Amino acid sequence: MIKKKNFAIIGASNFGISVLSTLIDKKQTVTMLDSDAEKLEKAISGFDTVDTIVLDSTNKINLAKQGIAQYDGVIVAMGSNIESSLMTVLNLVDLKVKKIFVKARDDKHKRVLQALGLNENQIITPDTIAGKIVATRATFDIDADIEVQSIDDEYISTSLFVKSEDVVGKTLQEAGVSASKDFIIIQIKRKGKILIPDDYTILKFDDIVVILAKPVVINELALKIQGEMQEPTVTLKAGSILDGHPTITLEDTRKK
Repeated sequence: MIKKKNFAIIGASNFGISVLSTLIDKKQTVTMLDSDAEKLEKAISGFDTVDTIVLDSTNKINLAKQGIAQYDGVIVAMGSNIESSLMTVLNLVDLKVKKIFVKARDDKHKRVLQALGLNENQIITPDTIAGKIVATRATFDIDADIEVQSIDDEYISTSLFVKSEDVVGKTLQEAGVSASKDFIIIQIKRKGKILIPDDYTILKFDDIVVILAKPVVINELALKIQGEMQEPTVTLKAGSILDGHPTITLEDTRKK
């Protein structure tokens, strides 16, 4: 079970809202901070358990008064204002915040953050990550129903649901999905528990297997583990307006 932690998100941007949504889904406690009260109110609409604080994070005294160093982690999710982002990070470093994660707008922003002492894993450049995923999908013809979660120069990470009758009830070895030079099953999620598998772990229906694999074998693995996937029927739903732009929700009506 995931330990419940207390996080602060600075910046009511689309990126910040995405992080907020994921943390709430994982039952974490979240406070969102922004200098714009109206933007902050729009960002948390639909989230009943989120606290908000209106403040200017470039002012170190403001952050100190709110006890920013007491959070288990702080995510700096500001949009395009690099100067405010850097000032905020400097304040967090000075206040000895335990864990800092920062959205970088581009490589220049990233290099400055690294000069401030942040390492590669603390800096997220969404456009770069998205670009790599799209290019990899296009190059290796990865099916649209396979989620790509992370990527480096050689491997990608994804989660697949065990649906195929050909593998249910079989060990990884019997199912032909033992670790190889092309892929490895890192973990299996089963009814809220996480299993670290070996060749003799038995696959069960609706297990979620987390795989690290070369892009060229992803489609083959998905077919083996999930079987033939039903074509999705997608409906569009109008959502709220964030950052001045309407949001659209895609609803997959396939049977789970």
